[in-house]
Amino acid sequence: MAWMQMATIVMVVMVQDGIQTPLWMWIRRGMFKHPSFWKTLCMEWMKMATHKTGDNEMQKERIMVDQEPLNLGELSTATDPDQVIDDPEVLFLNQVLEDHPDIKEDTPVVDLDKANSILYVIGQIKDEMDGISEVANKQIDRAKMFEERELGKRQRTVDFLTSRLFMYATATGKRTVSLPNGKLKLIKRQERLEYVDIDKVLAWIKTNDRSGEMIRIKEELNKTKIKMFFKNTGEIPDGVEIIQQEDSFKVVPE
Repeated sequence: MAWMQMATIVMVVMVQDGIQTPLWMWIRRGMFKHPSFWKTLCMEWMKMATHKTGDNEMQKERIMVDQEPLNLGELSTATDPDQVIDDPEVLFLNQVLEDHPDIKEDTPVVDLDKANSILYVIGQIKDEMDGISEVANKQIDRAKMFEERELGKRQRTVDFLTSRLFMYATATGKRTVSLPNGKLKLIKRQERLEYVDIDKVLAWIKTNDRSGEMIRIKEELNKTKIKMFFKNTGEIPDGVEIIQQEDSFKVVPE
């Protein structure tokens, strides 16, 4: 390896009096007796050593990055004191197990007492979750109030300024007014029908609509009635499939 590095150094280009000269030319000319030769040689050796050290450090970093993190179960049962855990979910789980040693996961749940202890811890955590949601919702409400307040006062200002532009555009008698910062447009809108009494409208349609196009009938399944029919008769309607579902498991702390 040393000879390969030496061969590489021999190809180094040195500068003498502004002229680039390969190092092997220095040797051929007997310039190895010159102090600059040995100075350059030492500098090149140092560069190679530094480059090699840098490559080793980069390789170490790649190895650390490529390591896959342990899953939740592995971290929660880790016993290495030097192992650094920064996953907040794992840290919370470990804290719960530390605060409640009677529910450690290294022992299976085989009796009523331990099952009840775990249920108690779940209830405590769910209470904390409810409290967190309550605090978060209050912050959300405050944020919405802030948004409504800030947007509202700006929108009122926009409406006021828009009314002034409307009066100006109307006074010009034009449908479109072009300005450097935009356009003012008067857009003609069609009439809008407002159905204030639906029952009267339907009665009028039944009497006057000979084409039958003024009313639409939408068909949809009454799934509740279909399910009752299946339970009472056991008959499966065409187009219906029965899917067997597994029992669900639910924890209900009290």
